[in-house]
Amino acid sequence: MRYYLFIITCILFASCDQNKWNGYSLSSSGLYYKIHSLGDGVRKARPNDRVFAQITIVDQSNKILYKNGMQRGAILSVELGSTTNASISEALSLMHSGDSASFIFPKTIDVKSLTKGKLMEWNESYVLSIKLNRIVGETDNQNTAVEVVDEELEELKQLRAYLIENDIDPNKHTQGVYLKTIKSGNGIKASSGQNLWIHYSGKFLDGTEFDNTRKQGQLLDFQLGKPDQVIRAFEIALHHVDVGGKIQVISSSEFAFGESGSSTGIVPAHTSVVYEIELVKAI
Repeated sequence: MRYYLFIITCILFASCDQNKWNGYSLSSSGLYYKIHSLGDGVRKARPNDRVFAQITIVDQSNKILYKNGMQRGAILSVELGSTTNASISEALSLMHSGDSASFIFPKTIDVKSLTKGKLMEWNESYVLSIKLNRIVGETDNQNTAVEVVDEELEELKQLRAYLIENDIDPNKHTQGVYLKTIKSGNGIKASSGQNLWIHYSGKFLDGTEFDNTRKQGQLLDFQLGKPDQVIRAFEIALHHVDVGGKIQVISSSEFAFGESGSSTGIVPAHTSVVYEIELVKAI
């Protein structure tokens, strides 16, 4: 049914495609948009919903300027406000869960907040692509309140069993996470404000690997101490490893992906994780 509605929408907006952005429709607020693929969501995002998404911003030459998927802890989590002012909220309100779309915004978009300071100004030639992973509404939150409590208790039970099985004292932790030095480095530790380059692998408690920068062939770089760059467990661990060293980090969801899970949906809500992090460079 959504496929046919999608075709009808394209026909209705055909007159809008005769603009400087060929193939894009134009909203009354000045937002250009193009839906690329349809997901399986049953409704669009609306005000007061919280949505989780992956975003990519490119310039006219298709060079990637920002991609929150490159910053593994930087989940785009937005609570929708007004959906009529060419804002990120309006863009998300045009999408269902699973949809992929591209948007061209006026200069009024707050790109600094959207990209956590990676981009300071929006240019009308930039294109923002969104993959909407999940929509959580107020009713959803009310219906799952009891389930969340059960999930939290089950997670802590599993984490404690894992720690005991691996001869780790559950009461001996560092700011809530469990650290173990795997390899010593040069004796120089990173400090807040420095730019870091790291390799890491992430696994679930059962040993299943869900992320690995070496396999992807790309270091993760970020500024230590800058908000929303990486998960809290990384921030804590990287103050306790030397440059060139490697450390194991065991963390509950409280210091990882929390009650929402990762933006990609790979790490579920209330899921403990185990990382091995190598601090390659700090400047």
